[in-house]
Amino acid sequence: MSVGEAGPASAHLLGELSVLSSSGVGLDLLDPEAETALAELGARSLVAFSRDDTTAFVHRLVRRAVRDQAERDRTLAAMIETAARRLLVAAEVVTDEDTWRKFPTIMAVADHATALWEAVEQFPDDESAQIRAAAEVVLRVRQVVANHLIYLNDQVRAFPIAEAVVTGREKFLGAEHPDTLTALHNLAHAAAYEAAGRTADAVAEYEWVANRFEAVMGPEQTLTKTARDNLERARRSLQRR
Repeated sequence: MSVGEAGPASAHLLGELSVLSSSGVGLDLLDPEAETALAELGARSLVAFSRDDTTAFVHRLVRRAVRDQAERDRTLAAMIETAARRLLVAAEVVTDEDTWRKFPTIMAVADHATALWEAVEQFPDDESAQIRAAAEVVLRVRQVVANHLIYLNDQVRAFPIAEAVVTGREKFLGAEHPDTLTALHNLAHAAAYEAAGRTADAVAEYEWVANRFEAVMGPEQTLTKTARDNLERARRSLQRR
């Protein structure tokens, strides 16, 4: 009843909060315009706040009610996409030079993106346009997070995220789609393997990706040349070991 009586902006924001991580959503990820909607949601006991008023929480029963209703209305995929686009803005605005200072934000985005991907995977495999659109935005968020972590040489966190992006793009786009090949190339990035002592794996991945780029897009395409260059660097690195 409280959700039904909430204003459109408040109900929309509650939907986003309900598909993000249950660990809470930092208010720094929300627009300043969300303040009024948050105040209404708080007044209706639909959202609680941390003691320092920096994080909003949605109770699991409220989350379940909101998500179940969205599923019945066939709006859940759109809700996930909207939340993912919010995360994408927060992740993309972080420059390489600012990555370390913004590390808590990057890890918060990573946590929320994982929750969104888990929600995407709950859909039946009918590959509707809405689900595919939501999945692609979530995968873009996860790739940006992986790139930030690779920049920080945090391969322990970066590798499983980059690997999940490859798996997701293979599922929704196919193994030879250019975006899937780009995700594979990112996964094979020397920094992600060498620091973990997996240079031989990097060589194998680079070689496979370079061959597929060449077959799909031609030998003169920029990504093909980049993959070939990285393959040669990985081979030289392996020879030095």
